[in-house]
Amino acid sequence: MLKMKEFGVPNPIIEVDLDDASISWDSSFPVERLLELISFLLEYARDELGCDRRALINVRDWPFVMIHHPERLLQFVRGIVALPAGPGGIRPMGLMVEEPTGLFFASECAHWTRWLRDDCMTGWEDAKLLTHVHKQWGMADAVVLDMLASGADGIWCSLAEEGAAMGHTCSSVTLANLARLGNKKVCRKFNTKNLVKAAVEVTKQTAGRAPDPRQTVYGP
Repeated sequence: MLKMKEFGVPNPIIEVDLDDASISWDSSFPVERLLELISFLLEYARDELGCDRRALINVRDWPFVMIHHPERLLQFVRGIVALPAGPGGIRPMGLMVEEPTGLFFASECAHWTRWLRDDCMTGWEDAKLLTHVHKQWGMADAVVLDMLASGADGIWCSLAEEGAAMGHTCSSVTLANLARLGNKKVCRKFNTKNLVKAAVEVTKQTAGRAPDPRQTVYGP
């Protein structure tokens, strides 16, 4: 955040790991302490960066905390919901969840998304719930679509799949699938031919080469 202040970047993404076994969650560092730390960072963003409730919280190990400690995630999210909202408040604009391994099925992630939206985020109905899914076993795009159908608002990612070591679901493929499935808002809001051109250019800038010959949606 000091670097953000130096470069005039106002809106932080604050990442948390809730399934970290090295943390003494039941003794010296309970969820309440984590919420105090998050509040400090959000207050700094408001006072020093000029962030006007546009911060986001990313649960970086989301599937694993869902499996091992869902009650911890519930307590954490409800603590975020309870932060001061409105003008001068620090409650962020939304929650981001990450599937960092590509291991989990669409049905699992969809169920967890619905639980997050309906149970954890009660009282935070205007919040954004965004997803980010890494590739590995070929199911990532289906995971994103099922999460969007189950309460997520959007996908945070690049236009192209290049990025992390194993790649990730990208917005050009997701938007193309939404349009293919009949989402008229996507067709009104985006020029899909230009999205393809942009995804090709992002790939060239990121990887130093054109998209792979069999790349879905924006490949040749």
